[in-house]
Amino acid sequence: KFVFNHVNSQILHAVLTRATGLSYADFLTRYFWGPLGNGAAQIRLDEPNGNARVVCCFQTTARSWLRIAQMVLDGGKVGDAQVISPAWISQMTTPTTLNPKYGFHMYLAQPDPPQRRAGTDRVQPTQVTEPFAASDVRYLEGRGGQRTLWIPSKGLAVIRIGKINFAWDDA
Repeated sequence: KFVFNHVNSQILHAVLTRATGLSYADFLTRYFWGPLGNGAAQIRLDEPNGNARVVCCFQTTARSWLRIAQMVLDGGKVGDAQVISPAWISQMTTPTTLNPKYGFHMYLAQPDPPQRRAGTDRVQPTQVTEPFAASDVRYLEGRGGQRTLWIPSKGLAVIRIGKINFAWDDA
């Protein structure tokens, strides 16, 4: 059964930081954020001087989110640099066997009108009145309906930020 959760990301954080000896922020800066050419970002901790809350609360600019979407569109490349392997990009954008609308913490398919459903146990209040115009929309979801979307068939990336608004219609 597919059950939406963030626990896997938090476990991966523990594995990553122990295996590399780097903090989450240092690892991201060296291997991901820096090569993307991104500027300032903010990571929330679980307590003062604690661990990064990798399940949420990563705050940065719209341009930085757009660079992430463009990197995914480009198969993990930024210019001539391969930041993430094409095999990993393929895996994270492939539907899971238990939920064909979900990959590795990203949505891969049309939402289910009238509300997008992450799994049988969790319904988001995000409204969807009709299917997306493109069938290959992929997106990351942020708090309050914020989105980083890309459409591979169109080579298009879109960022939706702003006031928290659960009445936003994703269609």
